Amino acid sequence: MGGSDAKSFQSIPAVCARLKAVDPNGHVDWEPQPDSRAFRRMFVCPSASGRSFPYMRPHVGLDACHSKNQRYPSFFMLATCLDGSNNISIIAYAIVDRENEENWVWFLIHLRGAVTGIDSPEIKYVSDRCKGIINAVRNIFPGASHVHCTIHLQRNVKQRFGTEMEKFFKVLHRCKTEERYKQVLEAITEKNPECGQYLSNIPPALYAMYAVRRPRFGYTTSNIVEIANSAILPFRSYGPLRMCIELYLHMMEQKAKQHRLSLTLNDGLTPYAAKYMAT
Repeated sequence: MGGSDAKSFQSIPAVCARLKAVDPNGHVDWEPQPDSRAFRRMFVCPSASGRSFPYMRPHVGLDACHSKNQRYPSFFMLATCLDGSNNISIIAYAIVDRENEENWVWFLIHLRGAVTGIDSPEIKYVSDRCKGIINAVRNIFPGASHVHCTIHLQRNVKQRFGTEMEKFFKVLHRCKTEERYKQVLEAITEKNPECGQYLSNIPPALYAMYAVRRPRFGYTTSNIVEIANSAILPFRSYGPLRMCIELYLHMMEQKAKQHRLSLTLNDGLTPYAAKYMAT
């Protein structure tokens, strides 16, 4: 792991084989480039993720972030959720050569095979408006509820139409009734017709509180993934092999912490959940 990034590529098949050996119920795969044996992408989902997923909130965040290794650029793909203590838990990750629809489809196919129940229509997926994610979720999880991150939409509105429209959007996406939503959208259109048209082209079921089909548990953004991305920031300057190993160890530490907490629970509720239920 302390060798050169260039040589570490040669060890990826052996490391994947080792991960499969120590965790035979986990899901690990890698692929080379189609025209050579050069690294293309790899997927990792420990069996602990599959076993713990039924106890997580049915709210899965999807996002990708680029590595900071300029010599061997790559992308992390992450699937995350929230545990009973309201902590972010990484379900699975991939390291890929680029973020595109093909790699998102590949990632979600592996995720579906690794985690039982993750393709349930009860699961809500949240992501940015990257076309690759949108099309991949639609194709691989056709019955899923997939919503857009309101923070990303808010940033787009601010960038395109200014701070005033951003404030209007904050009100719009929190509307609890269709009537109120239409009133706010009409006010936006009167103030800025272009902004009104832009928001009218986005179905409210993808972001507005009144129209979203499944509970969001207080989360209207994919910030849970962005926070996970920041947690793995120290790993992002490494080559793919070391990134894979460091992130795997990070996930195992998470799972061990969750397990230790579970052994202390008498009534099945975490301290966070018990406090929430009492309020």
